[in-house]
Amino acid sequence: MKNKNLSEMDSEALLKQEKSIKFLTGILIGALIALLAIGIISAYKNGQYTFIILPLALLPIVFLNINNLKEIKKEITSRRNML
Repeated sequence: MKNKNLSEMDSEALLKQEKSIKFLTGILIGALIALLAIGIISAYKNGQYTFIILPLALLPIVFLNINNLKEIKKEITSRRNML
């Protein structure tokens, strides 16, 4: 999906994108925590460390989503201050 420049999007689209990014980032964080817990249990019982490395490898996606969310909030705030 190709993202438009935030200044070119209307306010309704920004709010919709903010809501979806919040929701999906929350699900991703929950899944990574669950995967990390499964990995710790698996490493303790079987000595398999695959599920510990995977959440750490996917962690940058969470940081990218959080940065995008901050940019969207900044754009929404700047539009509200203009009014």
